Amino acid sequence: GLDAVGFCERQLRERSPAELNPPPLLTGDDLRALGMTPGPAFKRLLDAARAAQLDGEIRTREDAVALVGRLIPN
Repeated sequence: GLDAVGFCERQLRERSPAELNPPPLLTGDDLRALGMTPGPAFKRLLDAARAAQLDGEIRTREDAVALVGRLIPN
């Protein structure tokens, strides 16, 4: 309820736009550079990397590449 609204308003006041919505750590160009062929898996991998980034689970491009490596079936 209202506690959630207050939390969100506080976050918007106290954090910069770049902190709240940083540039993605990984792009489709990065996946192509890793030798992947564009296809339906691209979106799933990019979405997973973005979610992990926004959740603070990964912080660097290298972290994102490692995450994608773990998610790709061998």
